[in-house]
Amino acid sequence: MIKNYRKKYVMDLYSIVTENPRLTVATTVNSRPDRRLLKTKKEALTASLYDYYRTCDNIILKWQPSLIFKAEHGSKVNFSGCIDLASLNDLFILQNRNELLNLQSGQWTFHGEETTDLVNNGKGQFRVLDRLASKAVTGYLELEGKDKNDTMYLHDPDGKCYSLNVDFEGYFELLCASYGFQNWQYAVLFKEYGVGEAFHNDFKESMPLLFPDFSYEEFIKLYESLKLN
Repeated sequence: MIKNYRKKYVMDLYSIVTENPRLTVATTVNSRPDRRLLKTKKEALTASLYDYYRTCDNIILKWQPSLIFKAEHGSKVNFSGCIDLASLNDLFILQNRNELLNLQSGQWTFHGEETTDLVNNGKGQFRVLDRLASKAVTGYLELEGKDKNDTMYLHDPDGKCYSLNVDFEGYFELLCASYGFQNWQYAVLFKEYGVGEAFHNDFKESMPLLFPDFSYEEFIKLYESLKLN
């Protein structure tokens, strides 16, 4: 169980990325919690999300390979890192105005099956928590009349939606283990659904070049230990 999300982020991700000579950090934001808004939204959040927003808010970290790394590896370098975790204000205030990700907005595809009547005639919201470099987003479903649930889904630019089979706490563990490598989520999706092979291969092949201690096999073992089902 993650007791302090800010501490874990700083120690297990931020400090490692910023001290890595193979990387250049382009953007970093680590906002403090919005305690006033958190108080009003506590009942709408799962325990894991509440614990996150109790210690953190908007986290943005974008990195790219350093010039020295690019010179050494040449054409192999076509990747970067991208973390963009939504602020509590973005999660509940700004997204309420975003018709694109409202479940009533049209046809969605879940696990390859198209639907226009998701649950309860589509009454609910897909709340975006993280924005990927590929323009896909990850988040959770908030459905009217249903218990709170923070199972994480990836919604791609084509409108397809896939469960990552982890809750937010598990997602954050994997985020830290991947150091925010662009589109790391497709390592999970490729394993589960055969989706995103190119993104998966980039992750598997490039991560050890940037982080010599990284093991793809250990990352998959971590995912397996965090899976909900």
